[in-house]
Amino acid sequence: MYPESVQELMGPTYFSASRGQDVIFHGAGREDVDARMLGNGRPFVLEIKSPHRREVDLQELEQAINSSQEKIAVSHLAFVDHETVVKVKNTLLE
Repeated sequence: MYPESVQELMGPTYFSASRGQDVIFHGAGREDVDARMLGNGRPFVLEIKSPHRREVDLQELEQAINSSQEKIAVSHLAFVDHETVVKVKNTLLE
């Protein structure tokens, strides 16, 4: 129904910052066409495969995404470990 995904909207900004090989989006809850996100949004982890730069200014990245997109906004970006990916993927949002 929509021409792009959340991953496709955020990916280019992360690619340019980290110069990674691939991006994998791990999101909590549903991403169905009939699901709406209310409140503070949906927790997610964006996994960068084979990054050439590992030290990225997350505040700068957040500002870049939010200023370049009208469809999405991100907040509270942080580096996380694999356990967080598992936790996010197992989270059910109501």
